[in-house]
Amino acid sequence: MTDISIKYSLLDKTSKKEINDFIDFLLSRKSAHKDTHLMEYKKKILSVSTWSDDDIKAFKDNGNLFNQWSVETW
Repeated sequence: MTDISIKYSLLDKTSKKEINDFIDFLLSRKSAHKDTHLMEYKKKILSVSTWSDDDIKAFKDNGNLFNQWSVETW
C-alpha cells in the first residue's frame, strides 16, 4: 500500500483527480453488480411455488385412500 501512496503523491492534481474518478467508477461498478445479483436472487425466491392448504389436503386424502387398499393374497 505504501507503494501506491508514494506513486500517488508524485502525481499532479489533474492526474490525482483522474485516479480518484477511476476508483469511484470501480467501486460503483462493484456495488451495482452486488445489487443486480441480489435482485436476481430475490426474483428467484419470489418465483418459488408454494402449496396451498387445498393442495396439501389432496395429498393427504390420496394417502388415506392408498392406505385403505387391501393387499391381494395369492
